[in-house]
Amino acid sequence: MGETRSVVLFPQMGGEPPGPEELTVDDRGRLLLPAEVRRRLGLGPGAALLLEVEDGTIRLVPRAVAARRGHGIFADRARGRALVEELRRERRAEAALEEALATGDRARIRAARRALARAAREAR
Repeated sequence: MGETRSVVLFPQMGGEPPGPEELTVDDRGRLLLPAEVRRRLGLGPGAALLLEVEDGTIRLVPRAVAARRGHGIFADRARGRALVEELRRERRAEAALEEALATGDRARIRAARRALARAAREAR
């Protein structure tokens, strides 16, 4: 067997975190998470974890937790805007342009390009 190194895991499981748990990296670079940690975090086979390394510390974060962390981080940029409606307007304008291009009608193409530009400006 090759050399092993130890890392310390601080599980984020709600409530009071237990003391650090020592894990060992095996010769193939794998860690085995204790069954209790997997159970409390709801991690089954194939569960996706994100590895964060900062200031010499390793943190494993379930993907679902990371996604919840990021939820709404740009909300302040969209206050008072109907983003879904903006997207719909843009998509309709793009479809109209594609249709106009397919017909070759220059007047329709110009009008569709103007509508698409207007939709894009309004989305800013």
